[in-house]
Amino acid sequence: MVASSVTQGTNGYLSHDQVSSIQNLFLLELKNKDFVLGTVTRRPNALTPMASILLLLIGVVVAGVFGFAAGWAVGLITAAIFVVLGVAAFVSARRQKRLDEDGKLLSATISNVSGRGRAPGVTTLMRILGIIGFLIDLFSDSSYQERRALNSGLGGFQPADFYEVRITYTATTPSGSQISGVAKQNRPELRGSLPIEGDPLMLLYVDARLYKLM
Repeated sequence: MVASSVTQGTNGYLSHDQVSSIQNLFLLELKNKDFVLGTVTRRPNALTPMASILLLLIGVVVAGVFGFAAGWAVGLITAAIFVVLGVAAFVSARRQKRLDEDGKLLSATISNVSGRGRAPGVTTLMRILGIIGFLIDLFSDSSYQERRALNSGLGGFQPADFYEVRITYTATTPSGSQISGVAKQNRPELRGSLPIEGDPLMLLYVDARLYKLM
C-alpha cells in the first residue's frame, strides 16, 4: 500500500462522499464499511441500552437458578457477576448509542501497525470471551453470519485462524488538538499484507474522550 494524505472538510469532518474518494483507506473492522461509505445510517452490531438491561435480567434469573440449586452463596456470587457485566454492558451501550447519534467522520493516520498469531495458553480464555461476546451479540441487530464471524474471531465455538492486527493511530480534531489510540481486531486475511504507517484511517468522533476507530 502507498500512504495517502486526506483533506478534511470545511468543518474538520468528512462527508460520506469525501470518504469514498480516499485512496488506500484502511478499515480495521470491515463490518463498518457500509456505514462509513453512507450506504447505511447505523453501525452493525451495536448493543443497545435496552438489550443490556435484558441481558442483566437474564443474568438475575440465571443467578436465581444457581442459588436454588447450589445454595444462596453461589447464587449471590453469580448475581454479582451478572450485575457487574450488565452495568458494564449498559455503560458501553450508552456510549455506542451516543457515537451513533452524535459521531462524525474524522480522518486519522496509522502511526504503527503489527500483527501476531494466537499466543500459546490463551485458547481457553479466548473461548470464554467468545461465548460472552456471542451471547451479547444475540441481542444486537447483526446477521447470523456476522455473529458466527465475531464468535470465531474471539476463539469461541467455531475454530478460526486467529491473527490479531494491532493499530496505533493519531488524528487531529477540528479544534486542532492531537488525539491517539490503539485498536485490535482479528484479521487473518492480513497475515503477510498489513497496511503501512501513514495509511489513512477513519474515526467516528464525538469529542476528545469518545471516539472509535472504524
